[in-house]
Amino acid sequence: MHCGVEFYGQCEIFPLSSVEVSKKISEAEQLACIILRAEPKNLDALKGLGLIKLRQRLFGEAINLFKEAFELSPNDEEIKIKLVSALESQAKQKAFTSQLPKSIELIKYALELYPLNPTLLCRMSLLLSISKNFTLALEFANKAFSLEKKSSEAHSMVGLALLGLQRLPEAEDKLLKSISINPDAASAHSNLSLLYRAQGEYDKALETIKKAALLDDQNPQILNNLGVLYLDCNYLEEAEKSLRRCLDNEPEYSEAHYNLGRVLLMAEKFTDGWEHSEWRWSCAEFPFGLRNTGITEWEGQSLKGKTILVWGEQGIGDEIMFASMIPELNSICGKLLIECDSRLKPIFKRSFDNITIIKRNDLSSELIKHWDPDYQISMGSLCKFLRKNTPDFQKNKVRYLKENPELKSQIHSRYSKLGPGLKIGISWLSGNQIIGPERSVPLKLWGKILSFKKCHFINLQYGDVSDEINWVSSRLGVKIYQDKTIDPKKNAEGWFAQIASLDQVISIDNSTIQVSGSLGVPTWILLSRKPEWRFGLNRSDHLWHSSARVYRQKELNNWGPVINEVANDLSHSLK
Repeated sequence: MHCGVEFYGQCEIFPLSSVEVSKKISEAEQLACIILRAEPKNLDALKGLGLIKLRQRLFGEAINLFKEAFELSPNDEEIKIKLVSALESQAKQKAFTSQLPKSIELIKYALELYPLNPTLLCRMSLLLSISKNFTLALEFANKAFSLEKKSSEAHSMVGLALLGLQRLPEAEDKLLKSISINPDAASAHSNLSLLYRAQGEYDKALETIKKAALLDDQNPQILNNLGVLYLDCNYLEEAEKSLRRCLDNEPEYSEAHYNLGRVLLMAEKFTDGWEHSEWRWSCAEFPFGLRNTGITEWEGQSLKGKTILVWGEQGIGDEIMFASMIPELNSICGKLLIECDSRLKPIFKRSFDNITIIKRNDLSSELIKHWDPDYQISMGSLCKFLRKNTPDFQKNKVRYLKENPELKSQIHSRYSKLGPGLKIGISWLSGNQIIGPERSVPLKLWGKILSFKKCHFINLQYGDVSDEINWVSSRLGVKIYQDKTIDPKKNAEGWFAQIASLDQVISIDNSTIQVSGSLGVPTWILLSRKPEWRFGLNRSDHLWHSSARVYRQKELNNWGPVINEVANDLSHSLK
């Protein structure tokens, strides 16, 4: 999920004294600095300069000044409160830039000063929920609730943690209770929208987050969540507006930048989209870290006579898709080094001439020293230089990867024994735990497709799916061939050779379509109403794979019309 949960509102920044108000901030700052140079332990000067830094949003400096003042006067409640205000403000700032461990550390320090403060306990619960530590988040939220049972915020934080633990009925009860206590609690409405989103009730979630935005129209988290839900519902223009408003209020908000990138890419506004997508590296939920190779990042300058290292990111399917740019990159550089998933190494080595292929985690300092690359870049980041607009995708070859020909011949010979007719590979499940259920099409729904007698259907689905295949066999009388010699997760060579030996592939959006697309095998894709950015909003083709055709779901969770459309087209192709 690429939307952040609702964070707390602006921390109180205490008003300047009457003397400070009468002067310009710059003059007050100069005066405080002069005093501290002469008298480093001047309590009033430390407090005053701390307030100025707080107003300037230089929270780290404010914290240091208030800490120093607090050490001088540990019984001064005013200093203690101001120190906590600075800690909260910096924690919020760090959370926006996905520096969650630092945010948690700051609130932990604040809790050492006020261990029984319900508001601070709620802050900690929120940060832990963002960090996916929902069990501990619930502990802090429950502690806040025990101290202040009529707190709308405490109810909301308990609900958010329960949502993370998939205890949805309990979560909804707590969030609705939070709203009943305070109907104007924007954060509770925002968190309730996340619950509806988790339940797949996107229209309801959108209406709920709209209420939150009306209550607090400047809150960056709410505007980010609103943008994500507009994207979920395919309202791209509204999503873009909301996310840009979010960034106007919080320019360093990593998640909002990344979400805006997804919106722009789906709208085929590629140049701007790729730039915002670069913020993915600082997003807490992006599961891949930016590699620190010590090599200068390529920024589009001439590569003539230069050596460039390109390293894979994201899943194996993404690596296969991004690999469509490798021939183009190879034509403009002196020497190209590709680091990829170990399973892809033999395939890439066979497919790309004069390119050095390195398997992941085998990129030692000695190897780097040996090749001495001038530049490095991730595969995904290549897009901002090589796929700046829609026509650039025409440079993708119909077929850019090569299977093992001997292995393909063996498999083809084996499948020929099934008899005459088209050999069609099928895949119907996604392994993505978050969005997989929405992408997947249960095999029992495939009856109209599987009923064609002139076709032989080959299982391409990874994992144990014997129960589904046996059900189809017993209920529909359809035999789906299972090649138990091939395990896609362990043996990419067999996987590629198997798909290359087929006449056609029909699959949901998973890594199977990346393999078939890279091999130029005709591919029909059953696509959810909530597509990934790579499919665009309304295209019936696939920008990345010219051999692919897209069948779009019109209504979420309703696959019937999609199955009918595919079956009709298959019927025509068999005539």
